[in-house]
Amino acid sequence: MYDFIAGKPPASMFIAQEPLPVLNGKVTGIAEGSYTNLPVAGAEVEIYEVDAKTGDRKSAVAMHRKTTGEDGVWGPFVGRSDSYYEFVLTMAAQPITHTYRSPFLRSSDVVHLRPGIFAKGDESAAAIVTMSRPRGYFGVGRDKFSLDGKVPPGINDGVPGVSVGKLAFDAATRTVMAVFNNETIPTRTWPVKDNHLVIAEFLN
Repeated sequence: MYDFIAGKPPASMFIAQEPLPVLNGKVTGIAEGSYTNLPVAGAEVEIYEVDAKTGDRKSAVAMHRKTTGEDGVWGPFVGRSDSYYEFVLTMAAQPITHTYRSPFLRSSDVVHLRPGIFAKGDESAAAIVTMSRPRGYFGVGRDKFSLDGKVPPGINDGVPGVSVGKLAFDAATRTVMAVFNNETIPTRTWPVKDNHLVIAEFLN
């Protein structure tokens, strides 16, 4: 495609990295159990830099904190392209959602955030961690992926058709690694009893 448009092959097949990417996006909501993609006011977003191996926060103080207005915009936030981040979304009547992300190599204003949803039976678990690939499906045999070293149940063989997988954990707080091909995201478990959900969201 590049060759056709530019008349020459690309100098690189890899993303050109920005040292200090500027990130932004909107918080969107839920109505009657379905996502609306509409902006939400009054949602609080916090961003923490986390350790690449453990998912532990590097500081108890958020690097960024904002309560959204009517437009739902939570940024901008200037990050580092070699840093892993935890986005914490708190909004009325929804789970406190911890979304862990691998490094953003370039700026983006479409880093949209939305709360996780508890499924039936989740309340019996001490902690829930979900791995999510919003930009595609997990293909058994095509991709290498795991959550805590396991393939989550419900991801089918054959034609890829599932973009999320989850596991339940006990009450002991610990690191859970999410892997998709060459992307690895460290997360930490958070207690369901305190209304917390954890999502590892893949960039690829």
